[in-house]
Amino acid sequence: MTAERDRRADVLAAARRLFEAHGYASVTVRDIAAEAGVSPALVIKHHASKAELFAQVGPPEIPLGELDLPAADVGRTLVARILDRRDRDEPELWLQLCRQINDSPDSERTREQVRAGLLDEVGRLAGDRSPDKVNAAAIVSVLIGIAAGLRTVGVHEGSTRAELLDLYGPLVQQFVTDTA
Repeated sequence: MTAERDRRADVLAAARRLFEAHGYASVTVRDIAAEAGVSPALVIKHHASKAELFAQVGPPEIPLGELDLPAADVGRTLVARILDRRDRDEPELWLQLCRQINDSPDSERTREQVRAGLLDEVGRLAGDRSPDKVNAAAIVSVLIGIAAGLRTVGVHEGSTRAELLDLYGPLVQQFVTDTA
């Protein structure tokens, strides 16, 4: 039973990596099987379909849970993390979330999962305990916009990291400050 449980975990981990890197539509069951080192039949046996596997994997996570900062540092830190990923040429997590929603076989379900998780995490980080999480929603929207502007559109090509932190850090921070 342990080997079977390990194979299931391997398949889920492989699916998560591939869905996050390439989106739902671009990944096949064969891709997942190859990444996990199992047969495509085993993937289907344990997970019924690619859509069901996608639902089990869930949306990618923005790693905010480990952040424990004073409220005064939230804006700059969140912008710095976007710049860190850009500078290391790593995938932009904020943009991956958008792709996962748009690419999902059940985009409404995925949208709700992503929205609820982000508003809870960003709300916790920013101190937004209001039921509608208006400021947390504004922070999420601004961060997605910053990520898309920098990575997809290529705005601020000649700007330094310090200039971008000085420009966008206070913008995000304003929504944190308004929450307090």
